[in-house]
Amino acid sequence: MEHLNAAAQRLLNDIANLQQTARQMCSLTAQKYNPTDDLERFLCETVIEHPTKGPIPFLPCDAQLDLVRGLRDMTENLALILHSRMMGITATLSRYILWLAANHPNRTIMIAANKFSAGSAYLDHVLYAMEASSVKVPFVKRNTKEKIAFSNGSSIVNVPASKDMFNTYSDEITDLFVCDVDSLSYSKHDVVAQKVTQLQLQNNMKVIYTSTGGEAKGLFWNYWRVDEDRLMTKKFRIPWNLHPDRDEEWAHNTMQHLGEMTFRTQYCTDFISFEVGGDEKGPSVSTPGPSSML
Repeated sequence: MEHLNAAAQRLLNDIANLQQTARQMCSLTAQKYNPTDDLERFLCETVIEHPTKGPIPFLPCDAQLDLVRGLRDMTENLALILHSRMMGITATLSRYILWLAANHPNRTIMIAANKFSAGSAYLDHVLYAMEASSVKVPFVKRNTKEKIAFSNGSSIVNVPASKDMFNTYSDEITDLFVCDVDSLSYSKHDVVAQKVTQLQLQNNMKVIYTSTGGEAKGLFWNYWRVDEDRLMTKKFRIPWNLHPDRDEEWAHNTMQHLGEMTFRTQYCTDFISFEVGGDEKGPSVSTPGPSSML
């Protein structure tokens, strides 16, 4: 038993040493990286868990920086983020949310997904960024799987998407609503859209919807296809080729593995329509134009 306790203590010490090293690396990296504003510096001073390297500094690529800057500066009430898989969107948004809550008092930020566990991924990123990084944030008054509350009056809450999702925190005015549309079943799209629109009209709440490409239907597609002049919307498109470590060879190998249609929807951010008449026609692909890209 004592042997196991000693081994567990050594493991905890190793983890603490890794986190301390990561914090030091973040500070040095931020100085070397020479961030141009407070938001960029905040991102650079956070840590992310690499699957093989352990905790490393979070160094946002150009697409990720353009995304958070665009969100910070947007005057519109609705942002649509159409993104490739494996672009670090959850990690990037989580750090933007943490920056927003830490630096702006009395903000309530709600994260919604199909299941409670899906929204928890954002909170996990937030907690890891706070615990393992050198960033300074207000004192955490409450830390549960449902809510992180800070001493400056701001909070980040996690709720399953439903018609009742705003009832639990009805005494708080939600300033920002973030929804992972990809995780929602189509049956929930109308419910979410109606409740969110109602809150937008009442509170001037800002909304962020995220999604990969897919079938040309549902909440995200309905908003995306509307002309920007008719709907006050900020659109971000982040396809696979904005990742600094991916090239045509990677794309070819990935498409060979997944198939063309899956690759085009999940990585090229395309939408697919299936038309069925007397004879079933093949899928038609809608690719967002260059003007929609970051």
